[in-house]
Amino acid sequence: MIRWLRLILVALLLAAIEGTIGLIVPWEGARLDLLLAFLVLTAMDRGPKEGVWLGFIIGIVRDLNQPALLGMNSLSLGAIGYCAGRFADSVDRNSWKVQALILLVLGLFSRVFETFLIQVLQGHSTWDWLWRYEIPALLLTAVTIPLIVMTWKTSRGYQIKG
Repeated sequence: MIRWLRLILVALLLAAIEGTIGLIVPWEGARLDLLLAFLVLTAMDRGPKEGVWLGFIIGIVRDLNQPALLGMNSLSLGAIGYCAGRFADSVDRNSWKVQALILLVLGLFSRVFETFLIQVLQGHSTWDWLWRYEIPALLLTAVTIPLIVMTWKTSRGYQIKG
C-alpha cells in the first residue's frame, strides 16, 4: 500500500511539473512527457500487472488535467503500462538503448491511438498535430529520459549496459 501511494504521489508531482513548467526543454513546440516516461520505466521494472494499474491511474490524472475525452488517456496508458511490463520480461531492461526504444515505440502507439480516437469521436483533423508536436515530443522524451535515468543510476553505483 505504501509503495502504491509513493507511485501515485510521484505521478501527481510529475503531472504538476508538466502542467506548471510546460516547456521544460523547448524543441519545435515539443516538451518532455514525464508521465509517459515514468509509466514505461516503472512498468518495465515492476511488471505488466502493476504497469496496467499505474497506467490507468496516470491516465485518469491526465484526463482530469487536460480537456480530452474522459477515459481516453486511461485506456491508452493502461495498455502502454501492460505492454511495457511484458516487453521487460523478454529484453534487457538495464540497457538505456532498449529503454529508449521501448519508450519511443509505446509512446508512438499511444499518440497514434489517441489521435485516432480524437479523429473518429470528435471529428477534428489532428494528424497535423501528431506530426508537428507529438512525434518531436516522443523523440525528445525517448532520448532524454533514459539518459537522465542512466546518469542517476550510475551516480548511485548501478551497472549500466550500453
